[in-house]
Amino acid sequence: MGFNVASPWLLPLLLLFPVYIWLLYRYTTRLTGVRKHTAIVLRSIILLLIIVLLAGITPYSSEKQRNVIALVDRSDSARSSNEALQFLQQVSSEDKQDHLAIFSFGRNVVIDRALQPLLGQQMPQSFHTIVDPTQSDIAAALRQAGGLLHQSGGGKIVLLTDGQETTGSMLKEVQLLQAMNVSVDVVPLSSRVGKDAAISRLQVPGQLKQGEKYQLAVTVESTGQAEAELYLYEDEALLAQHHVSLVQGSNTYVIDAIASSPGLKQYRAVIQMPDDTEAKNNSAYALSRVDGPAGVLIVEGEKGSSHNIEAALAASFIPYETILPEQLSYELAQYVQYDSIVFNNVSAVKLPQLKMEHIESAVRNYGVGFVMIGGDNSFGLGGYFDTPIESILPVDMQLSGKKQIPDLSLMLVIDHSGSMEGMKMELAKEAAARTVELMRPVDSVGVIAFDTIPKWIVSPTKLDAPNDVIDSIMSIQAAGGTEIYPALLEAYNGFDLDAPGRRHIILLTDGMSSYTPAYSQLLSDLTSNGITLSTVAVGGDSDIQFLANLAEQGAGRFYFTEDETTLPAIFSREATLMSRAYIVDERVLPLEGYAGSWNQLWRNGLPHIDAYIATSAKATSEVALWTPQEDPLLARCQIGAGKSVAFTSDLNGRWSSDWVMWSEFPQVFTEWVKWTYPQFSHSPYDLKLQEQGRLLVTSRADATHSNLAMTVDQDGESTIVPLVPVGEGEYEADIKRLESGIYMTQIGEYRTTEDGAVVQDGVTTGFVVPYSDEYRLDRQPEKVSEQLAALAELTGGKLLEQQETQQLFQFEPITVKQPYDWSRSLLLLLLLLWLIDIANRRLMLPWGHWITRLRTAVGLRMSSTSEQSSPSAAPQQGKASLQRLSARKQRVSQRSRELHSLDDDWSARANEQVSAKARANANANANGDGNANIDAKAKADERVVSPSHVQGQTNQQAHAQADRAHRRQTDSGDQRSYQSTLKQEAARSAESKETEAATESSKDTMNRLLAAKNRRKR
Repeated sequence: MGFNVASPWLLPLLLLFPVYIWLLYRYTTRLTGVRKHTAIVLRSIILLLIIVLLAGITPYSSEKQRNVIALVDRSDSARSSNEALQFLQQVSSEDKQDHLAIFSFGRNVVIDRALQPLLGQQMPQSFHTIVDPTQSDIAAALRQAGGLLHQSGGGKIVLLTDGQETTGSMLKEVQLLQAMNVSVDVVPLSSRVGKDAAISRLQVPGQLKQGEKYQLAVTVESTGQAEAELYLYEDEALLAQHHVSLVQGSNTYVIDAIASSPGLKQYRAVIQMPDDTEAKNNSAYALSRVDGPAGVLIVEGEKGSSHNIEAALAASFIPYETILPEQLSYELAQYVQYDSIVFNNVSAVKLPQLKMEHIESAVRNYGVGFVMIGGDNSFGLGGYFDTPIESILPVDMQLSGKKQIPDLSLMLVIDHSGSMEGMKMELAKEAAARTVELMRPVDSVGVIAFDTIPKWIVSPTKLDAPNDVIDSIMSIQAAGGTEIYPALLEAYNGFDLDAPGRRHIILLTDGMSSYTPAYSQLLSDLTSNGITLSTVAVGGDSDIQFLANLAEQGAGRFYFTEDETTLPAIFSREATLMSRAYIVDERVLPLEGYAGSWNQLWRNGLPHIDAYIATSAKATSEVALWTPQEDPLLARCQIGAGKSVAFTSDLNGRWSSDWVMWSEFPQVFTEWVKWTYPQFSHSPYDLKLQEQGRLLVTSRADATHSNLAMTVDQDGESTIVPLVPVGEGEYEADIKRLESGIYMTQIGEYRTTEDGAVVQDGVTTGFVVPYSDEYRLDRQPEKVSEQLAALAELTGGKLLEQQETQQLFQFEPITVKQPYDWSRSLLLLLLLLWLIDIANRRLMLPWGHWITRLRTAVGLRMSSTSEQSSPSAAPQQGKASLQRLSARKQRVSQRSRELHSLDDDWSARANEQVSAKARANANANANGDGNANIDAKAKADERVVSPSHVQGQTNQQAHAQADRAHRRQTDSGDQRSYQSTLKQEAARSAESKETEAATESSKDTMNRLLAAKNRRKR
């Protein structure tokens, strides 16, 4: 026997009890005597009961017992075995301390037998509870049994299962079981499987384009060799039928198909095998959305150079459109309408900055694919360094640390005349800075800004501190006229003609300059010293012909642009072209890298290539093909919402004649393009099946809705399932009760109308519920056995055989506390005491009289008991009783004497009154005057009444009554009767005096109480 305290921090309130009682005695003044003591006792007991209830003090009794819960797996994977029942029927005990409970589980957990003593009880011959056998939730069964044992003080779990759990994880419950001091013994059950074939997977591309060729992959598991028929259905129409020969284990079949029409397509695969023992795993389902024809935009650097690409796309029925770079739109919407964009040897010089930014946004933000094909105007040679296009490619243009590029001495001669003010000047500085970034520390650079007079902005120097050079370039300001010759001459004089390496000048101007014959000599000196000159004319006001002649005579390149945003690409291209190391002109055989399913494209070998553009692979890219020089030849990457592919050789036959003649090329190239297709469908919601029968719905919309719901069509009826928000843009739906199959659904806003609940503005989509893992054949028995052994070991249990039932209760019993809930009884007692307290304070009852009688009754009873229990004390008790009787007799005798004295006094007074009246009558007769009689009577009355004035008004009334009685006795002449009457009147007078005295005493008591109350108020 003991007590539990739920809230021990409230127990210190008991220390305040003495203070509380003192306060009650000190300030409870309205009640006095017994009532005050009673009120204080009642209130103290009530407060004590309240503290007991608040602190949760409950009594308990202790007993020892051994608790065992048997968990029986009754799922379909173990349905053919009676081993569990046979094991339980062998369990018995002769010890009353042994308690046993039996739980059955499948998808749900049910109780077959409550936790109760095993002694004298019979084990069940069969199970009468209903379990959903389509799943095996071992974790839930362990969790529920562990909770019951924890409430009962501890114990052991005996798990009878085949270990093939389909929901949850039993090993994740180990920590919880350890914390609850619960061990688990495992009795493995055999999982008998007959002749069976099951489709474990049906794989179909989730997104298709109309007319696209695709493949369906079907994986069939079989318990042995057998002949079977495999059927494939698209929207309930037979798509293909194949006779297959199954071998034991896994069998995979690939079927080719073409997406003939757009829409949400439903696919179903069915395997039929003779003598199949399980039909629930013979079907598999898949969904795919077929959109309208794909649109591919081909941008070719040279007109008519994309016929190989066009032929490959046409072979796969993929629509395309071919344009030149100049035809690219300045509107972003024009790029978003395509599924993929292919750049075929396009130079960045032909692409204004805005167009490149739109292409980058279309790929990164809208999921449009991008493919860049190499050539002498592509990648680094095309001037794509540090451009928006480079940011979406899987390769970088820089080759630092990879190639032995000759040292370069570069002079940038930039026009900063007044006509260059504004955007031209800013972009010219940006182009110069980007060129410096592209150069290496061993290279030299000089920058001249000219108007009519040249000025060195950066004297020729090694690029040890490129940031300082860039800062100087960015300080150039536009002002003055235009004079080219002095600037070119100054640049020529700035070269160190004895230093090895290449020397190059880039001249940029937007104006015209006077011609002088000195140009011929200067250009001759440049050529003789190995210095090349490229010119850039910006805008229609520039002297185009003159600048073109300078570039031609200087063995360089001439660029004309009316869009100054192309200047950075022009400068980058020029800096790149100065090193021929970017072009690897060597016949090589590509080496396989890793790019997922693409490796299957060249399983029969790869053709050679004759040349390619050297690049560097980005860290986030996948390189599918390498060159022997460790340069990426084919690479791909994910960029935001889109994907991009880079092939650094060409596809017009100049560098890759073997590739374009390869029979597999059309399919290979088509797979590159299809890989870049947008991965999201037109539906704003993604649906993904999770564990525990939960469907995860992800919204692509920016807004998060709080009242989304979905309709689920099943058996011709539509049910609304609420979507519960679980994260930003993520919702969950409970679909655990749905059977395997394809379900069409509408997702939209949940609304309540007069006709009931509806889903408004819904988006139609679908999801697939596969058959339960309970029926899968691709399980690994070794892994299952390892998990069961780990569960037993981690919880302190062990593996048991069928015959080891005697070990179930071989552990030390635990002490179990059986609490008694007395809250109801205490509340009733508290209520009763509260009512008694109210009665004590509000009702004027003769508490003192009742208590006296109670004491007397208790005293008499105690006396009687004492006499019976102690005979030797009887004489003393008798003597005390005689003394009490003698004292009481004396008080009665004294009272009798007082009454006799009062009787004699009244008799004397009566005789005196009679004598006086007689004398008065005699005088009246003698005088004959009636008035004399009256006066005599009055005097007699005065003699009789005068003494009564001393006694007060009450005695006057008594004398008046005595006078009236005297007159009556006189008239009747019966003096004896008159005296008797006087005695009665005297008795009543005495009682009246006692009453008056009691009244005066009460008044005096009340006055004292009022005086005390006034003193307290003051």
